[in-house]
Amino acid sequence: MEVADTLSLRGPAPIHHALLLGREKTGISVQTLHPKHFDQGTVLAQTPFPGLSISNVETCTPSALTDALAPLGAQMLVETLRKKLHVPPYEDVGWYGKQALDAEIAHAPKISAEDRHIRWNDWGAETILRRNRVLENLWDDSIYSRYVDSAEQGTKRIIFHGWEEVEFSTDELLELSKVEKLEPGVPFALGPPKSEMCFPTCDQPPRFLKVTSCTIEGNPKGTGVGALMGLLRGMRHSARSWRTECRVHELNK
Repeated sequence: MEVADTLSLRGPAPIHHALLLGREKTGISVQTLHPKHFDQGTVLAQTPFPGLSISNVETCTPSALTDALAPLGAQMLVETLRKKLHVPPYEDVGWYGKQALDAEIAHAPKISAEDRHIRWNDWGAETILRRNRVLENLWDDSIYSRYVDSAEQGTKRIIFHGWEEVEFSTDELLELSKVEKLEPGVPFALGPPKSEMCFPTCDQPPRFLKVTSCTIEGNPKGTGVGALMGLLRGMRHSARSWRTECRVHELNK
């Protein structure tokens, strides 16, 4: 037998995908193991219609939802055994698959590292913040190569541990756009004393996320913000020096 959390998701990671999809209802099913297909056994017991409401859906985490469902699942499993519902012939009592539209039944595949790979041109601030809450440790491998010679040092991931949204007024955005390249995934310094790193997202109008903690692959955990800020300042210093040299060269002609 299998105790499956959530009603409308089939697969090995229903809790994570329920939160990623912003589902407001969840539930528990006790089902037999199918001889060939995963999560397609006979439903012996199931949360009554219309399911259980997920409390604090906008802040709920997988561990919090698991903690809430675990005792209910254990109780349902005990009742199933007491009533001997696991003894053939089985009676399918699942209501969700019979009443829901096919479009509402979704696959919930195993969470992989790629699910945490930030897609700056596709993920808005809401998606990044939600994935950070549900999956944690989102990462990117394009940022580091902006500031170092990847041919010499290789490509390194930046693993993000925390974000906060930052809001700017229209006037502040106008001034910011004069000195910063406001493109999704291109960081800029936030200050004074410009000791914080901020990222524009692909939202229109743009939204901005400040990194509260990150790690450069291979470095001590949580030291990434300071290291990246140093690389960012170094690149800008080199750019200013290069522009100065160009102006001097023009004047000496």
